Amino acid sequence: SAFRIVEEDEYDSEGFLIAPRGNQRLEDVGEDGSGEQGPCAVDAESSLKIYLQYKTITNPVIRAWRWKREHLSDSERFGQPYYYPSETSTGPEMLCIKQAPFSVEGFASTVWDSSIVMAKHIEKVAGAFKGKRCVELGAGCGLVGVVLARVGAEVTLTDLRQNLPLLQENVSGYPVDVQELTWGKPVEGLVKGTGGFDVVVGCDLMYIREAVPALCNTLVELSGPKTRILFAYGRNRFAEEEFLEAIAGVFSMQDLEESELDDIHRAEDVRVCLLQRLASSACS
Repeated sequence: SAFRIVEEDEYDSEGFLIAPRGNQRLEDVGEDGSGEQGPCAVDAESSLKIYLQYKTITNPVIRAWRWKREHLSDSERFGQPYYYPSETSTGPEMLCIKQAPFSVEGFASTVWDSSIVMAKHIEKVAGAFKGKRCVELGAGCGLVGVVLARVGAEVTLTDLRQNLPLLQENVSGYPVDVQELTWGKPVEGLVKGTGGFDVVVGCDLMYIREAVPALCNTLVELSGPKTRILFAYGRNRFAEEEFLEAIAGVFSMQDLEESELDDIHRAEDVRVCLLQRLASSACS
């Protein structure tokens, strides 16, 4: 669901106009644009107020503490929906992204700080993604995929089978293709045409050392010489050293310029990088 600000005329108790268009409220446009209220409407108003407040904070450390999520309680990080402030020409829309606690299979889905930084980068340079064939690895809750779809990209989202139901629920109503993908397994059916995808996106994927070879091989299969691979990762970088060793000679990797990131939604502990294919066709 998405929630947008609507300004209304304000009247007194007898029906006389007090202030034209002086009252703001949130309107739920619904997953299908019908405007019907759903479970995501509960905290959208308070989330908007928090967003409008921290936009005015000038200290970057304090401001980051207001939007960052990894210090929050398990209930806030896994049980409750997250409301993403998507800036539009008519003001902010609060996008409702549902999360999930750990299941019996051991899987959970939460919106990581890196996903927020990535989503805000995409919004800032939206023209670079419009019409591009984009695929996300480990899409999780689907925030980045939703934002890609909203800026006009052709979006394919992938994750493990156990994570797909929540992902599909969150992207419902958007022109997004959801596919099961295990890193290291064949990607036939995902890549259409030659040269790979235009853009490959991944957030917080360097958390398991044993998964690095499979991740690197999947990146090779999904990319071509002109593919832009965007990675964002925060504190979940336990396999960063192994990843950098594995891609040596296969992909170049450099940090994005600060000017390409959102002025507010950035953090010292979240790195955003651009990877591009080199001559080699196999990871070490």
